[in-house]
Amino acid sequence: MPHIVLSIAVFLYYYNYFGENLATMFILLNRITVILMPVKHIKLWKYFLPISVFIIFLLPIPFTCITWFYEFYVLRQPDNYTYTLYFDKADYLPYMDNILRPVRPPQG
Repeated sequence: MPHIVLSIAVFLYYYNYFGENLATMFILLNRITVILMPVKHIKLWKYFLPISVFIIFLLPIPFTCITWFYEFYVLRQPDNYTYTLYFDKADYLPYMDNILRPVRPPQG
């Protein structure tokens, strides 16, 4: 199996994991506003719902896009029954790590 197929599968796995956690957080926020602000709930979520959908779909991308730069392999073990998912960093990954890392002001 080409390593790009495994990269896509791992990316989708982690993307959905983070997206599901964000969606759960917004559902909890929705339910707590029903309890705490029943009068303003409809008006509040009329504007907040599109923003929350936007956040759910776009926020996981910066945290999961790094999986595109790994090379994934499936290794068959000598017993021919078990498989191991192996990944290796690409040569240019340290440069991407520096690009995606937040910039800190110089100390001192």
